[in-house]
Amino acid sequence: AARAFAAARLAFDGLEAGPPPLGGRTTDSANASGSHRAGALSSYNACREGFVFSNGDSYGVDGVPEFEPATIALLSAASAAARSLFAALERQMQLPAGWFEACFGPLADHSQWHLKRYCPEAAPPHATTADGRRVMLPVHSDPSLLSLVLHDA
Repeated sequence: AARAFAAARLAFDGLEAGPPPLGGRTTDSANASGSHRAGALSSYNACREGFVFSNGDSYGVDGVPEFEPATIALLSAASAAARSLFAALERQMQLPAGWFEACFGPLADHSQWHLKRYCPEAAPPHATTADGRRVMLPVHSDPSLLSLVLHDA
């Protein structure tokens, strides 16, 4: 994960210079791959810019040769963690092993991964709590079956 986060930091600095724009195979957000600036797509991304990988897609970023191999390695590790979580849920729920992938399709072909960076300067002035803290990720619903969040701390 550390390699992917380091490569992403370099790639974020060049977002305007060359990563593929968000769109990929379709304009449907569930199947899109590419990059976006803060404020793009929805209010959910008002303070976040990022890279999106859908359904096994990968791509490089000009000037950051380690980006694609590092993100592929991260997505592979995250997929293994997700499979472990699904296996634990299957055991707990007394479902047959592999039930989630049998019902929803292979994880690699039916998943979306994001690398995001917060942009506090993009927060609108009204997005503050009563004690003056900025709200950079608004309340939202998540359509995903499983959300696995890794933070670069």
